[in-house]
This record gives sequence, C-alpha cells and structure tokens, in this order.
Amino acid sequence: MEVRGCEVTQVFEVSEIIQATEDNNFMFREKLVIFHEPSFEWANVVILAIIFVLLLPVMYMILYNFRKRKCEVCDKQLVWSCKKCMMCKFFHADPPDPIMRYAMESKVIGPCLPQI
Repeated sequence: MEVRGCEVTQVFEVSEIIQATEDNNFMFREKLVIFHEPSFEWANVVILAIIFVLLLPVMYMILYNFRKRKCEVCDKQLVWSCKKCMMCKFFHADPPDPIMRYAMESKVIGPCLPQI
C-alpha cells in the first residue's frame, strides 16, 4: 500500500499540554486517526483465485484418501458427491436391482463385492 497524499481536515486540541520532559524520556504521546475511502484492488481477487486453485487438488487428495463411501452404481470411491460419482450422474445411471445383485453375488465363487 502506498500513501499518495495527505491532507489535514480537522485539528483537535487538548486542554492539557503534554510536555516532553526527562521523566517520560522526552517522548510525546500522539494518536493519529486516518480515514480513507476503501479501494478495490484486483490483486486481492487474483490472490484468492490462486489460493482456490492450489487448495482444490489438496482437498481432492484429502477427500479421496480419507472418505470411505463408494458409488452405488459403479462402486468407485466417492470424492465430492454423496451417492453417485460424477460419471454416473452425467449418464443418469441407475443403481442395480438389489435382488439381481444378490443373485449374482450368491453365484460368485471367491471374494465378492462389498455390501453398500
């Protein structure tokens, strides 16, 4: 931030005169109050966009590694959504019929798909 100009609009005087003495190490106590109009800077928007772009992959990795839910249609791991993955949502895929799924799983020899 850069100061481009300064203008005194009002001066307040105090009835007590504060003298710089040896007791207060020759220091004055002043309080400066500066009012300015808020200014919009595009640099703030750019910084926020960069932070968002950098946080998005980090959040994806965290959710992918720590979230245990699976898609009810294709059994892929869910990252952003609750029931269906983005691909199944895009193609409007329906989940399999539970009776048919149970019949197919009962005929499988060996490890079967995890229950949803």
